[in-house]
Amino acid sequence: MADQVFSIENTPTQLLISTELDKDVTYYDKVRADGTKLLVRGASGFIRVYYEGDEESSAVNARWDSQISLPTSTSLYDLVTQVNGYIVEVDEAGNIVNVYSATDFPAAVAGVRTLADNTIYVIHGAISIGSDRLVMGINTTVRGKSPTLDYVTSTTAGALITATADFRIVEAGFQASAGVIFDLQGSGSETCLMTGVRFFGAGGLGTVDQYDLFECNIGLFVGFSAGLSFTGSNGSLILIDTEFSQTAGTPTSVGLGVATFNLVRILGCSFVTVAGGTGLAVAANGANLNVGMIGIISSSVFSGAGSVTSGYSNLDEEWAVDASCAGIDVSDRIEPAGWGYYQDGETTPATQALTTVPAKLLIDGAGANSESGYLPASILGTGELWDTVNDEITPISVGDSYSMRIDLEVTAKGGGAGAIFVQLDIGGGVAPSTVIADAVVSITKTPPFNESITISFFTLNTFVANAGQIFLSMDSGTATIAARGIVVDRHSSGAR
Repeated sequence: MADQVFSIENTPTQLLISTELDKDVTYYDKVRADGTKLLVRGASGFIRVYYEGDEESSAVNARWDSQISLPTSTSLYDLVTQVNGYIVEVDEAGNIVNVYSATDFPAAVAGVRTLADNTIYVIHGAISIGSDRLVMGINTTVRGKSPTLDYVTSTTAGALITATADFRIVEAGFQASAGVIFDLQGSGSETCLMTGVRFFGAGGLGTVDQYDLFECNIGLFVGFSAGLSFTGSNGSLILIDTEFSQTAGTPTSVGLGVATFNLVRILGCSFVTVAGGTGLAVAANGANLNVGMIGIISSSVFSGAGSVTSGYSNLDEEWAVDASCAGIDVSDRIEPAGWGYYQDGETTPATQALTTVPAKLLIDGAGANSESGYLPASILGTGELWDTVNDEITPISVGDSYSMRIDLEVTAKGGGAGAIFVQLDIGGGVAPSTVIADAVVSITKTPPFNESITISFFTLNTFVANAGQIFLSMDSGTATIAARGIVVDRHSSGAR
């Protein structure tokens, strides 16, 4: 197969990928702003990154050279992403520091190690910094080759990572055995970007306040005693392919509190809870999302002995939870459809007498054929579309669309009866006052016989406030109905 060329994101240069990954190929050439050419070469299953003119044995090359293991698969996308991520870091950073022990970090001052601005710290193995903690500099990057093997551990009672500026963590881990992982205090413009990370230990995950972007792409948060809390006015929270796994205590894995966001996107994530724990806590009525903004949860799994969420309702218009998720209610806007069938028990009363004066249709739902197992997901197990006590349609939300089918058994008629008038009224009174739909059913057959009447309707504020009653009357004479039932079928949601 021929070599393929892929454009590098946010750069005009290109990356050459050989389809034969076991051979030495040229992957990338890039000229930096200072005129130095950055070279990336593939050899023996590794990618080598160094500057033009550096000899492999020179001290300069030893400073800049790095090896990135190729993905186990031959996915060109994975390869491009891995190479490009490193090249961007090398190009933007002013220095690279290899960390083999705590002494390779800046010296601690009162238990604080302040990392340098525009510097990449490459973690090699498990690095214990005792009870010290790290303060990120501006555009600091901490990276390793594997978050399982390359991680920083601390017994600090405070926050292991403190930041007030942009920083990144790539393919590295952090262990907080006593304190918390994060104390991020932004001003509204800062970013935290993490890829291939692991955070673990008996401590908590900490707090993020006023960050323009907090993003974790492929991460594991496990064993924490308290979850990740957000405060203040934030930009975007993006979690992709990230797992939060509780093991003890009663933590809330991710708590949005009263923090606000322009975007929350949770894609392909897993929330595993213990008894008493909560996977995702949000503010009621979608209050975490700024006006006109939205939170998206897709392809994510919520499981365990604890609560899936708190504060979330699938009727919240600010959230869009799709059907690819498991363990969490799908948003009503995405899965609005469902129906219920309500059949009268024919005991209280057994029959209804109809005259020329409108009478309310009575259906108590006690009939053997009543069915509530296919209601819309938003009310399944918690609500109904027909109130069997007050004999009325109970719509879910403003802007819904429905149809109903009324089934009547006419057992007698007289006095010249020729038709039944059907009225759908939303006035809320004992007699029809605000009729929004009606139908006329001819009854020319000899009793007993069955008639079915179908009416379509939508629900606005008055309907939702007053519910919908069905009134029946005759054009003349009288009629008696015995068996009676109603199907209420919801087609769409008013949520947008």
